[in-house]
Amino acid sequence: MKKIIKVLCALFMVFSLTGCMEPIEDTNGENNTALNTITNEDILAKSITSSGLEYTETNFMGITTFEYHDNNFNGVEEVFLTNYLLPSDVEVSVNYIELESGNFRMYVINEGKILKEIVDGVFAESYIFEDITGEFYIRVAGESADFELSYDII
Repeated sequence: MKKIIKVLCALFMVFSLTGCMEPIEDTNGENNTALNTITNEDILAKSITSSGLEYTETNFMGITTFEYHDNNFNGVEEVFLTNYLLPSDVEVSVNYIELESGNFRMYVINEGKILKEIVDGVFAESYIFEDITGEFYIRVAGESADFELSYDII
């Protein structure tokens, strides 16, 4: 009986820590997909945790493709991180960002500075960042976002 109680307590703790994030409301209207509550400071500090994303990652001939989706994404999530010791050129090729509802943005960041904000509706766009050194990462932010995202790092 004590084992069952311990297991139930452990399950309760896991679910309370992972599944109870309160949704961030989309208060700026259905036609405005800009972030309303999450700020650039929140994105840079990653101060708002996310509700988690479903994703797949594939590698083919030196190109890594990432695909993410969620039907109620809230918060800020880091979806790519690397560190360049020598100056490098990096290409971020966004295959698509499809937003069904809510607010959503993708950010390319280097050394704590936002280099590019990418909005929904992008299809087959490439962004080249030259002479990148230090931490290079991509974060996504959403407020009650139902979205799909695919991008390559070259």
